[in-house]
Amino acid sequence: MAFTYVVWNPRLAVGNSVIDYDHQMLINLTNEACARVLAGDASAEEITLVFDRLVEYAHRHFAREEELFRKAEKYPAEAKQRHVTIHRELERLLGEIAVKLTHDPSLIALPAFSLFLQNWLIQHIQKYDFGYRHLL
Repeated sequence: MAFTYVVWNPRLAVGNSVIDYDHQMLINLTNEACARVLAGDASAEEITLVFDRLVEYAHRHFAREEELFRKAEKYPAEAKQRHVTIHRELERLLGEIAVKLTHDPSLIALPAFSLFLQNWLIQHIQKYDFGYRHLL
């Protein structure tokens, strides 16, 4: 399966240097995880290590981002809650994948999951994160 890197570009910027940097790091970590998985030559331990770094960074990013938009009084409460719920759903999914990676990596269709991560990240930035960027 061919791998295409996601490339950061200014059209993905929300206008906050910390959040934009986080998004760039998440793209880089996602690219690294996907490339490792799809190359087919990484050990289960290597994949788990890269994936764990991605999970940890996503968790820290979500906390920073949620703190920012919680303070944005004009960001509607229902949009804030929906955004937080989406973050928790991805964290839950990533946690499940991490457990499976640790116990039996063959339980996961890693190439498909890798591509899902890439798509999720870009779509999330464009659909949800852009929803608060005018408030920053």
